Amino acid sequence: MTHREVLIVSAIGALWAVMILLAIAIAAAVLYRAIGRAHGALAERRAHRTALRDGRRRLKTFTTIDDLKE
Repeated sequence: MTHREVLIVSAIGALWAVMILLAIAIAAAVLYRAIGRAHGALAERRAHRTALRDGRRRLKTFTTIDDLKE
């Protein structure tokens, strides 16, 4: 192989490496966001169940009905 061919193959390899790393970074960002949303939904459900267990209804802002009466 000539020097030119070696450089071309190296450049193509480097381009593939960058594309793979970019795909991994995008996948990690998507997973991070999905996990964050799931965690938030779980916390919201847990707070709602706790409020129901205590005999209160809870609004979306986590303000109890008892707080609004006062």
